[in-house]
Amino acid sequence: MKIALVFLTGILAGAIIGLFVFIPRNASAAESDTTETIMPDVETMYKSAFVAPFIKAQDKIVDPDIAGYYQYLLDSTGLTEMADATATPVVTPP
Repeated sequence: MKIALVFLTGILAGAIIGLFVFIPRNASAAESDTTETIMPDVETMYKSAFVAPFIKAQDKIVDPDIAGYYQYLLDSTGLTEMADATATPVVTPP
């Protein structure tokens, strides 16, 4: 019984101390959104990693009939839309 009481007291004390340590004080709304600016855009990274092999494979198709059919498959599955959405802009020097 004593062990359970000590365990629960430790959990309660840890929660109270954690609230005081990890909750920011006097934080404005702009400062509280730091997780959005710190975290990378995982969705864009996932989409670009998913689509990249299909786009690279399309470049290696030589036969125009097969290339047309492959393009049709990419269009019908929506992979080209994902590729357009995740494409990084290419900056050309002036």
